[in-house]
Amino acid sequence: MAEPKRRRSPALHGGALNDLGCYCVSAIRLFAGSPMSIQAEQVEDGGVDLRLAATLRMRGDVLGQFDIGLDLPRREELELVGTTGRIVVRDPWLCRLPSIELWRDGDMELVVIDPDGAFSLAHDDSDAYRIEFDTISSAILARGQAAFGRVDAREQACVLEAIRNCARLSDVD
Repeated sequence: MAEPKRRRSPALHGGALNDLGCYCVSAIRLFAGSPMSIQAEQVEDGGVDLRLAATLRMRGDVLGQFDIGLDLPRREELELVGTTGRIVVRDPWLCRLPSIELWRDGDMELVVIDPDGAFSLAHDDSDAYRIEFDTISSAILARGQAAFGRVDAREQACVLEAIRNCARLSDVD
């Protein structure tokens, strides 16, 4: 499958952070809260960040890290590491797999994430954009709030911009 041209277009705000990193930042914020400090490095190509790696420090000495690349093989994994174990989600953005891995003392247990089917999707779960569209459409039609509202959207944008600025400042070209 050919890569969409928007991914590498500065005019369309392409780049690894906007295309891929937004999901990583959202997951880090969901599990660990707002970052207090950020460190980031990037490799630029044609005016966009081709690759980027970042470390976010949250309260309680929690570190969140991610690395992304438009020119690297596709890989998707979310790992939460604690003092007594870790959780691994192999398909974190669409959650098509029926279970997650819970690791303790070197032993792995598969934990079924929706044993009753209460959260199954009513449509083709391979289309992430359709899921997003259906979710926001339902909130609009019901005149309700989306699960993550304006405050979350603003904070997400601020964190992404802080990562982008930090990565640009670290460029040594």
